[in-house]
Formats: sequence, C-alpha cells, structure tokens
Amino acid sequence: MLRFTVGRKLALVAAVGLVVAGAIGGVSYVGNSQIKTGSDLRKVLNKANLDLTQLDVIQGDARIAELTQIMSRNDAERKSANEDLATVQQSSDAVWAELDKASVSADLRQTLDEVHRIYTAWLQDVTAKMPALAALDPGSGPAHQATTDAATASAALGTKVDAAREAVQKQVDAARVTSDSTIASVKDIVVIALLVGVALLLTLSVLISRSITRPLVAMVTALRSIAKKDLTTEINVRSGDELGDMAGALGEAVGEMRAAMTTIGNTSATLASASEELNAVSTQLGSGAEETSSQAGTVSVAAEEVSMNVSTMAAAAEEMTASINEISRSATSAAGVATEA
Repeated sequence: MLRFTVGRKLALVAAVGLVVAGAIGGVSYVGNSQIKTGSDLRKVLNKANLDLTQLDVIQGDARIAELTQIMSRNDAERKSANEDLATVQQSSDAVWAELDKASVSADLRQTLDEVHRIYTAWLQDVTAKMPALAALDPGSGPAHQATTDAATASAALGTKVDAAREAVQKQVDAARVTSDSTIASVKDIVVIALLVGVALLLTLSVLISRSITRPLVAMVTALRSIAKKDLTTEINVRSGDELGDMAGALGEAVGEMRAAMTTIGNTSATLASASEELNAVSTQLGSGAEETSSQAGTVSVAAEEVSMNVSTMAAAAEEMTASINEISRSATSAAGVATEA
C-alpha cells in the first residue's frame, strides 16, 4: 500500500498548485486564442469596410470621368477622361483583389461577390459608353439624358455598395460583441478558477498542515511529560507517514523505559528485603560478639588464676627439689661415714 508520507503530502500541494495554474493558463490560452481570432476577424472586416469605402470613392472618380466625357468639348478633355477612367479601372481591380482574398463568412462572401459582379458590370458599361458620350453635344437633350441615366445607374450601384458596407458593419459589430463577451467570460472563468484554486489550495494546505503539526504537538507534549519523569504518558498518533513512525518509535522507547524502571523498582524492593535480612543477621552477630566477649573475659580471669596456681606449684616444686637435693647430699654423707666405719 502506498504510504502518504510528508514528502508526498507536500508534493500533492505542489501538484494541486500546478494543476490550478495550468487550468488558469489553459483557460487564458483558449480565451486569448478566441480573442485573437475575433480580433483578426474584426481586422479583416474593418479592412473590407475600408475597401468598400474606397470603392465608393472610385465610383465617384468613375462618375467624374463619365461626366467629364459628356461635358468635353475637345479631344484633350476626352483623352483625359478616358485616362482617368482607365486609372479608375486599375484601382477598382486592385481593391476587388483584396476583397476577394478576405476571409469572411459565407453569407458575406455571397453579398460581396454579388456587389463585385454588379460593380464590374457597371464599370464595363461606363467604359463601353465613353465613345458614344464623347460624341454628344454637352448642351443637347441626349447629353442631359445620358447624365440622368448615369446618375441613376451610379445611385443603384451605390445602394448595393452601401448595403454591402452595412452587412460588413453588422458583422464587425457582432465580432466586437463576441470579442467583448469572450473577454468578459475569460475574466470570469479566470477569477472563478483562481478563487476555486486558492480555496482548494488553502483547504489542502490546512489539512496537510494539521496532519503534520498535530503529531508533532502530541510528541512534544509527551516529551515534556517524560522530562517531568512521567513515564505513564501515552503517545496516541495514528499517521502513515514519517511522523507516525517517529511517534511509534518514541512510544516504544517510553515503553522500554517504563519496563526498565519497573525492573529497577522490583530489584530495589529485593535489595531492600535483603538489606533488612542483613541487618537482622548483623544484629544477631552483634549479640553473639557481646556474649563471646563476656565469655572471653571469664576465660581470661580463669587463666589468670590458673597461671597463679601454676606459679605457686612451680615455687613449691623448686622448694621440693632443693629439699631432695639436701636429702641426697645427706644420704651421700651418711654413706661415706658408713663406708669409713
């Protein structure tokens, strides 16, 4: 079974922190991608709107070239009008080339293609009419009618271009709303994820902190009791980490110390009993010694009497020896006298 050690607890806190940071980073990345996509779309749509505005200007230039051709009175003016119209054609082609490359929605692409077709047809029609317009008398009725027809056709084209611009602007506004909504959503999600992550980290940190500090506090309390010579204390720590091992080892040490102190107490009792027995024996030996000393005194007195008797007997023996020697000498003398007689 995998032990939930202190290192693993701290690693869990770090892992949760990384997960929270990764979640916030992922949300931010996705949100930024969506925001960037919306921003890019807005750039494309704004560029398309500017191109359509430019087409309005080009249409006005083409209208001026057409009116100049109607009102021209000499070849120089007519040539200038045709050159202006050729420039307008080139500008129109360049703008439409940009619009054709724009990445827009399918419905807007359909609208732009329709306007492109109408715009190109109108410009081709103006170009085709230029020679006929050059032949008109500026003050004649046909010239006036041509001017009216040109204004009508230009107005119809302008309406189509304006409608396309409105469609583009609607999508620009929609893209702006979407982008703003995405930004607000990303902010809300980041804030919520941050709050949830912080709450989760705080909760996990408190739980892990308690799982570490509570065993430490219990062991410190037990050590203080042991320092006060209280070996009856119990270390109630249930933990599967190094602190649990430490508490278990400390409990075993206290148990061994308690057993040792119990053994020492039992030995002390035995020694006390033996000491009492030794005291009793010592008392008996003291009494015996006193009696022996008393007997020794009596023996000493008797010995002295015996010594005195022996001395008296020795003196008597010496006197007897002297008497015997005197008798012997007398006997010898008597024997000598007898012999002589």
